[in-house]
Amino acid sequence: MGISKISLIYPNFKWNEWVTSTRWDVHPYNICLLSSMIRDKYEINIIDANFYNMSEEEFYKTILDTKPDILGISILTNEYASSGLKAAKIAKKIDPRIKTIVGGVSATSNPKPLIEFPYVDYVVVGEGEYVFRELCDFFNDKGDFPKKGVL
Repeated sequence: MGISKISLIYPNFKWNEWVTSTRWDVHPYNICLLSSMIRDKYEINIIDANFYNMSEEEFYKTILDTKPDILGISILTNEYASSGLKAAKIAKKIDPRIKTIVGGVSATSNPKPLIEFPYVDYVVVGEGEYVFRELCDFFNDKGDFPKKGVL
């Protein structure tokens, strides 16, 4: 069975217990760019849990409703990595077959703790636009596993 539905997300930074006042409103530029690279082959859903200040319960319901085959999680900084890891855990709780892929600045600068997290399947290191597309195609037996950029 191949993949067809992909959700690309920014997790809510406030899911970190220690964050009480952070309110970064960042544009979802990178997940929109990823979407543009694969939109001709896959059904894409962009979830900006940070902008909409989604609770973990709201995020759970969104993933339950959208039923993605892949959850692409963008983690912008190491300080907020735990929010992305919570998103991966929520997705795996809903359906352990959801492939969880982490990318972004945190994944590139500090990939080891991310790939060691039991709910993360893959980490994309570096610029992910082409690597992510290759990885999605690989899951559908339409290409090889990317030779670099994926842990």
